[in-house]
Amino acid sequence: MRPLGVVLADTAVDNAVAEANPTTQHWGTRVNRKNRALGGLYWASYKAVCRRDGVYTNAQGLHEWNSQLSAPMMKVLSPGWEKMFSRRTPAVMAKFVKLASGLIKSFHQDIDSRARKIGLGLAGLYGLKQQLPVHENILKDVSREFGEFVNNSQKEINREFVPAIQEAMLGAYQQCVAESGPGQFVRMKTIMTGHVDQNRHSMFRQSVDGVRQQLKKLTKDVEARMNDKSDEVFVAMQRDYRSFLGGGAPEGQLLPKSERMLRKEVLHIVEGMEAIFRKVAAGEKVEDDEDEDDEEGPRRRTDVLQDHPGTQVKHEGDASNQDIDTSNTDSQPVRVKSETQENPVMTKVPKAQEDPSNGESSSTETTQPVVEGEVPETPNAQLMES
Repeated sequence: MRPLGVVLADTAVDNAVAEANPTTQHWGTRVNRKNRALGGLYWASYKAVCRRDGVYTNAQGLHEWNSQLSAPMMKVLSPGWEKMFSRRTPAVMAKFVKLASGLIKSFHQDIDSRARKIGLGLAGLYGLKQQLPVHENILKDVSREFGEFVNNSQKEINREFVPAIQEAMLGAYQQCVAESGPGQFVRMKTIMTGHVDQNRHSMFRQSVDGVRQQLKKLTKDVEARMNDKSDEVFVAMQRDYRSFLGGGAPEGQLLPKSERMLRKEVLHIVEGMEAIFRKVAAGEKVEDDEDEDDEEGPRRRTDVLQDHPGTQVKHEGDASNQDIDTSNTDSQPVRVKSETQENPVMTKVPKAQEDPSNGESSSTETTQPVVEGEVPETPNAQLMES
């Protein structure tokens, strides 16, 4: 058997589909000067309504074509909608408070009878009994809060019927606005009636389906939030009764539901890290793609040594500061910048200068900025080889 809501929705769609063509044709009928509401519109007003996506106000009043198309559908849905959210929803919330309060009282009676059998103090029982109205008031506040939330949400959802129809009609509105020249009024009416006749089944169905999805989402949101609020009452009662019975409160049991779920996720992460530490302690290899070294860094440093044998290389930022033995100790060291440093590499290379006293050339040091991984060209390549 089909649900009543589905039956009403199908009936509303069928009613709107049947009335769509007569409504569209009425917009283009001859103007009734004695009673403008009974007649159509002048061509300029017709085009003005299309230019404003079906909503226009002039001296004759407000023209809302999208609402007029959805009116037959809303006529079927409005009674059931009003009954559900104005009368049914408050009754459901009141029933929730009544059932939850009854369960709390029944639970307290069971604890009371068992405590008297084992000889626990009556003062503690009296204190717990005084807390029952407090829990009941909390449930009433929850019921009132979510009653207002549902009422405000349903008003917003109820307004979504017309925008869905307006979106489906945008194509016809734009085509009518683009018409110009002699005979444009006839062409605009032809475009409008043809578009409505072709899309009337789909646009009303999409409007109803969109509202149905939002109602389902509202139901899930209310259910999740009420579960969280009820869980808070449960946590408070658990703390009180465990304290009275002398059982204590197990660690992590009295936290709110969201914090208990967060603790569970953190515990899962810690267990995963513990497994990695065990592999490290056992000497096993731990694969980690992010820690792999860049392949270009070692290759560039190797190129420096191959192109300039006998060069002493120091890696700045390296804790070991290990020097590579070279055959020539006269050359100045070429410092290669570490991959993690941002400053340019500074290299010292010999440069030949002419001694003014005897005409012989002498070697001095100059400092030149070098791009990382590159070796500067020297004016005298023989000095680097000597």
